[in-house]
Amino acid sequence: MGERLVFFGNIETFGAVKEYQKGGRCVRLFVVSEKDYINNSPENGLGVSVRILEVSYWEVRRHLRSVRSISAWEWSEVDDLMVDYIGHKHWYRVEVVKGVGKKHGYTYSVFSGEEPEYFELVSFERVDGVVGELPSFKNHSGALDLSGDSEGSSPDAKLRNWCAHAFYVGQGMCSLISDGVTGVFLDIGAGTPITRSKYLGGYLHNNDILRFAESLSNLYLIISHADHDHWRILAWDSKIRNKIVKIFVPAGAKSLALSDASVNGKVFETSGMNIILSGGSCSIDVYRSDPSRKDDNGECLVSIFRVNGKVALFPGDYVYRRFLSDRNSDIVDITSLDFDAVVVPHHGDKESSFEVVSAKKDAVAFFSAGNHRGYRHPASVSLNEHSMSGYCVVRGVCANAICGFFLV
Repeated sequence: MGERLVFFGNIETFGAVKEYQKGGRCVRLFVVSEKDYINNSPENGLGVSVRILEVSYWEVRRHLRSVRSISAWEWSEVDDLMVDYIGHKHWYRVEVVKGVGKKHGYTYSVFSGEEPEYFELVSFERVDGVVGELPSFKNHSGALDLSGDSEGSSPDAKLRNWCAHAFYVGQGMCSLISDGVTGVFLDIGAGTPITRSKYLGGYLHNNDILRFAESLSNLYLIISHADHDHWRILAWDSKIRNKIVKIFVPAGAKSLALSDASVNGKVFETSGMNIILSGGSCSIDVYRSDPSRKDDNGECLVSIFRVNGKVALFPGDYVYRRFLSDRNSDIVDITSLDFDAVVVPHHGDKESSFEVVSAKKDAVAFFSAGNHRGYRHPASVSLNEHSMSGYCVVRGVCANAICGFFLV
């Protein structure tokens, strides 16, 4: 008859496409067991076991409609129930039966290479009035000094040359600032056509992210915001994950997935910081947004890398024109700067075409986008606006490879 399981979790997105089961629209959740949901508290600090659960979007709508008595012509109200932003996530109780064939969805441990386990959906309902307590993250404030040997780098760190690369990772985002010894990843995500099954199955004929990571002694990670496509490779690649010393996320905007025991102890929330790389000439400024409108993309960290007079911007999915209404004056001030390189926000969607930041001579705009059939990124209007603003537009999709591109 199969094994009946109960999970509690948060919706990451209700517009995902299944990687397994031949695609199809799905709802993606990060979930924990019923036991972890009930028993774990922030005080234990041990982390929990977090799983991804992807289930047919249509089955979820059917179950929510049944529970909420929503009529057939009120489907939009069901979608409204599933709209969350990271600072205000609802909890859902999901009951499944696994071992009964490939029916409604599948689940697997987030930080693993395990094969998906398929299930039949029994029930799906929002938990009202109950908040699950899960391990909290430590807080980091002030500067992080990577210029000396206190973090394991060599005494001649001030003489090393820091530079920034961006990577073609499909519908995701990943950049690396490094000097041959220490590296700081700014996001470490991926998306179609770079998929979990390709990555874990050894189908990539080149992986510059792993090659760079293996050549470095110390790794740090700044995750711009909670969306899965900005940190997937952290989950897929244990070699990289095990080398990362600290992971920084926006204060108050953490993902349930990062409460997993395999990374929980490395995660720090930050409201902004300065990372000193070499004396006063090279640094990363990290700003926590204070958006006028609350959503996942807006609850984020925006980073600026400075080296030898050159300046590069890494805004994650926070589009330029939202800088102007942000309540953090440091982010507003970004609009007055000139840049040598930008990783274009939100994969170069239409919104990224407005209020493009100023370009220096020979500046580069890197578009990190894949072949997602729904998003259709990058938008031609964004490509055109960046070009007209003086940027050299760089884009590309490598279906079976992750390739690096030098920014500054």
